[in-house]
Amino acid sequence: MYEIWLMLNIVVEIAWSYGPLIPVCLAAWIGLMWMARRDLRLSRVPQALILGGVTTVLAFFALPGINLSSLSDMGYWVDWFNLAGWSLTAGAMGTAVAYPLLCRLQRPTNRSASTS
Repeated sequence: MYEIWLMLNIVVEIAWSYGPLIPVCLAAWIGLMWMARRDLRLSRVPQALILGGVTTVLAFFALPGINLSSLSDMGYWVDWFNLAGWSLTAGAMGTAVAYPLLCRLQRPTNRSASTS
């Protein structure tokens, strides 16, 4: 029970410290989606998911080092649960940002407007 309480306490403390960034990130994502609104294609979803998966794996191995810890310091299931949760969050954010960027950067060319 103590581990669960500690985990929730850590999550709340981290959320309070990064709370002001959440509306800024949300506004930036909405801006990206707005800029790419005409170019959104379902064919770009797999590419965005691959980038999100790579982000998840990188975050899984990088987050302990960022916190001045290591994977060997993770002794409780709660530690692994937190690491997996934060890594999946980073992957979801990576996917959410990559999708409109991929759609915008890989726009289909307009072949009907060719000059002869």
